[in-house]
Amino acid sequence: PLPRFSWRIETEERGWLQKSYHILVASTPELLAQDKGDLWDSGELPGRASQFISYAGPPLQTGTKAFFKVRSQDNNGKTTSWSVPSQFTIKLSGPESLPIPLFLPNAPRLSEFECSDPNLNAIYKAAAARLHEITTLRDIGLSIRGAGFHISLLPRGRIWIENLNRSVDAVGFYPAVLPPDGTFGSTSSDAAIHALYAIWWISGDTSLIARNWPTAFAHTAARRRIDPRFEGLAFGVLPADTLPANDQTPQAFIHLATRAMNHRLLLEMGQTSQSNVYQMRGLAEGQKHIDAQFKQAYLQSDGFLKFDSLTGELFALRSGLLALPAELSAAESALLGILDESTEGSPFDQSPFAAHSLLYVLTKMGHLDRSVKLAKSQNPTQLAAAALASISEWEITSLAGIETTQAGFQNLRIAPQIPSEDVLEFASAHFDSPYGRISTHWHRADDKLYFDVTIPPNTTALIQLPASKDLAVKEAGTPIESSPHVLGLKRLDSQMSFRLLSGSYKFELAR
Repeated sequence: PLPRFSWRIETEERGWLQKSYHILVASTPELLAQDKGDLWDSGELPGRASQFISYAGPPLQTGTKAFFKVRSQDNNGKTTSWSVPSQFTIKLSGPESLPIPLFLPNAPRLSEFECSDPNLNAIYKAAAARLHEITTLRDIGLSIRGAGFHISLLPRGRIWIENLNRSVDAVGFYPAVLPPDGTFGSTSSDAAIHALYAIWWISGDTSLIARNWPTAFAHTAARRRIDPRFEGLAFGVLPADTLPANDQTPQAFIHLATRAMNHRLLLEMGQTSQSNVYQMRGLAEGQKHIDAQFKQAYLQSDGFLKFDSLTGELFALRSGLLALPAELSAAESALLGILDESTEGSPFDQSPFAAHSLLYVLTKMGHLDRSVKLAKSQNPTQLAAAALASISEWEITSLAGIETTQAGFQNLRIAPQIPSEDVLEFASAHFDSPYGRISTHWHRADDKLYFDVTIPPNTTALIQLPASKDLAVKEAGTPIESSPHVLGLKRLDSQMSFRLLSGSYKFELAR
């Protein structure tokens, strides 16, 4: 009922931030050319927002054809030119048919990744080429965020989520398969919440949460009704490949871990959409009960799980059930021990959850070199499509360092993880975010580390680089301490961080 407008700023000027914007919507191209918005003239509206701006003019009738353009003013009071005119038509529509698969083959690409290892490059390309093979709900939930770095998740993802909402059963459970056949279960049904989170995180479209929150919350509430004490009581059927053969992980543990992840994602989404305070309080309370039950039932006093399982460790880490330093230290020891003792097959074949989380967890624990070597050893033709998507997500967010501190990529976090020189020599990537292209490149030469980054207009970035305090750092030949574009510089023992406004920058790090 209300069209929404988005735009990107194109400029090479450093530090460009939008101060205000002006939208014109006209009934004819002639009126628009005369700068007349007879359907809606927004006037100058303050703010940095340039995505999903809702139409605020008189109601538009079915069949209305409209023409629009926009211009922005920067923080120095300089106004851009008007954008090239665009148009839309209002049409009546009912529920749209469920798009299966969610990821279409040959969809326009949003990113590229390249590094010094040909096999890592082949994995990234294979992920992009095989996204359309990911069709089950469980695998979509695991891989959709990785897919969002390859292809646009809107509007198809929005339609997919809303159709999924219409497939919940009378109790409130999301289905386990599409089209729904009456079945439900942990990991499969919970994928709906993971997918909602991922589409919101990549796109920044908060209306997704507002529209879909009631169904997502109802699912968690229905699960609480059948397991009010958070004991991990059976919830539907687990997919057969959730755990490898002879794995010691109790199914009750999986049920509890999936609920922990659901609560964590819903709490994060709810905080950004001003959701019902009583529902938020209930989720937070439930999270405390889940944590207490987990520690009582599955955690030893020394922080180790009561069973040995690569999948179990990764489940507990990714769901946030292991959080205290002692627990994380024990999990690290257990994880490395299991990997060291494993002599048959690839750890990515253990389970979809091992494939999804292993590189991310190892990198977060400080074992970057091992993560890279493990990824380099994989055969892309033998990996499942969902595993490829997860590895490619790790490549662009960890090796290239392209990430966001909040949904939508207006406030970026650029933190490339740079392994030892004998492990990887360079990495380069770009991602076409809602605000424009983000690009990074790092390489070594002459005992120096070079890092180039491009931040799109109307965004800011937190930059985190691996640099000890004794390193001399320059930006375009100027010591970083005296660069007018570097803000809030902090140096720690092994890392430096600072903020950048938009623009292209070249850094040099040397002893």
